[in-house]
Amino acid sequence: MYYLLKVAFASEDIIGNGSIFNSVGKDELARFPVFEPESSLVEKFDAIASTLDKQIRMLTRASAKLISSRDALLPRLISGKLSVENLDIRFPPSMEEMSDEV
Repeated sequence: MYYLLKVAFASEDIIGNGSIFNSVGKDELARFPVFEPESSLVEKFDAIASTLDKQIRMLTRASAKLISSRDALLPRLISGKLSVENLDIRFPPSMEEMSDEV
């Protein structure tokens, strides 16, 4: 049910209905066809989905930390308060030509 609602309302949010906050009413929920799969299928799905959900949570937290670090460092880099002259920066092979031009 969680994934059904997540997908359904994510696509509705993309379309938008002009309101600031979407709400879910009884009539909207009644429109969704729901079936009850066999418990073995539910267990297989849960094994896969729980692993993916855990990875999504981990990557979301990592992304938030990176955003925070970027937001803290960028003003210092731009203002010159943080020097990068003595850093040993190694570019991937695909970027080596670009680093020579700069």
